[in-house]
Amino acid sequence: TSPDMTYQKEDGVLVGGVREDTPAQHCGLQKGDLITALDGKPVRTLEDYATLLFAHKPGDEVLITIRRGEQVLELTARLAGKIGEN
Repeated sequence: TSPDMTYQKEDGVLVGGVREDTPAQHCGLQKGDLITALDGKPVRTLEDYATLLFAHKPGDEVLITIRRGEQVLELTARLAGKIGEN
């Protein structure tokens, strides 16, 4: 995903874009979703998000809690390696 770097609130990370054929796209994450937790741990800032995400390795499943409009959804993604990695 690409975070929306202009989003200044500390209530989550706003998804600015989702690359095609990635775990984020496959689990249903969409541009405009607000990521509020990973594996039940709160995500308030981009730093929170990065810390929690990078604690995982490729192949791990991650529970992503998002707010999409008025809905709160939980999505599960299986992490892949870096783009271009085999």
